[in-house]
Amino acid sequence: MKDEPLISVIIPTYNRAHTVIKAIKSVLEQSWIKKEIIIVDDGSTDNTEEIIQPYLSKVKYVKQQNQGVSAARNKGIEISSGEYITFLDSDDIWLETKIEHQVNDLINYPECILHLTNALVDRPNINANIFNLFEQRGFKSKENLIEYRPLQILLKYDLAMVQCCMVKKKLLSECKFDTNYRIHEDLDFFLRLSLMGPWYISRKPLVHICRYLVDSNNLSSLNRTDTLKGKKNLIVMHENIESNLNLKNNERKIIRKKLSVYLRSYGNSLYKHGYFNDSHIAYFKSLKKTLHIKPLIFLIILLFKKTPLQKNLWVVSGKGNSPSL
Repeated sequence: MKDEPLISVIIPTYNRAHTVIKAIKSVLEQSWIKKEIIIVDDGSTDNTEEIIQPYLSKVKYVKQQNQGVSAARNKGIEISSGEYITFLDSDDIWLETKIEHQVNDLINYPECILHLTNALVDRPNINANIFNLFEQRGFKSKENLIEYRPLQILLKYDLAMVQCCMVKKKLLSECKFDTNYRIHEDLDFFLRLSLMGPWYISRKPLVHICRYLVDSNNLSSLNRTDTLKGKKNLIVMHENIESNLNLKNNERKIIRKKLSVYLRSYGNSLYKHGYFNDSHIAYFKSLKKTLHIKPLIFLIILLFKKTPLQKNLWVVSGKGNSPSL
């Protein structure tokens, strides 16, 4: 059909020569014909560029200095030509009707800005079973649905994964990935998109996600610094959403509860690694969001503990600030 929209598929990659071809093939085998595949190599030092050579007639390949996955995805968005944008990580694959399924739903429901499909998740080194993402997260809807307040679904179930979404490109001029985040950057992206319009949520799993617990090229293996950064990122991005004046009361209440939990967890990590003054600040902020016995106990312990307070390492930023880590 002449009026079929062009779909841009963006695959960021970094040192995944051993998996990227499998990802590319899963896109080439899609039932939707009108598509462009954009590979953004984020400074790989392995033989990624070499093994992609046979596919250069079928994909656009761009290599840049290592800047992180957010910058790589943004580069793909910048050079894309499609009406709709979709993303695939270079170690995951799509089922062959994934694009067709999403495009048809977005055409039939033009009010939706984003389509989100379910996924099958494989963590072979910690669980022998492949699990259904929506079921594992407790989302038990028996039907596909249009969610007009997707923020509530996102906050409650944390369903969204970049590999599972398709977005109208016109929205991404104002909602790209924030390059300040190298951890949880996808959640920040979805939190902001959840305030921009309805989502179509499909129960059908059309993505196969493979995640090893330990992978030197994947953020699933985090050192101490990365763990602290990741927890601070969660706090900052939720504070940014909390500052939105258009939130409903129940949405704001959920965000405050989540912030209280994140701040308490951040405080625990800071305390564990000897940053007592910073943990004190995090516990206090947790109590301000939602009164809870655990941070109160920790604060009392800190007040009476004769351990000298350390110099501030990472004080949690205020509302609206970007992460400085």
